[in-house]
Amino acid sequence: MSEIKIQCSKCGLKVENRTACPVCKTDAYLLDLNNPMDAFIANGGFDKAITQACEELPESVKQSLREVS
Repeated sequence: MSEIKIQCSKCGLKVENRTACPVCKTDAYLLDLNNPMDAFIANGGFDKAITQACEELPESVKQSLREVS
């Protein structure tokens, strides 16, 4: 059985259990690094994918988004 690795996605601290991050004082940002999706998020993969998707939007969509905001 593999070792459970937990990391806070807000501050990046690795903790031993899922109770709460001692820095952020919450468990809302804790990721289980043994879970492939959590590891993807912790490694910045989700942020990179969203950024790339936004950069590849057609200019007409970017203009519409600017008008809405």
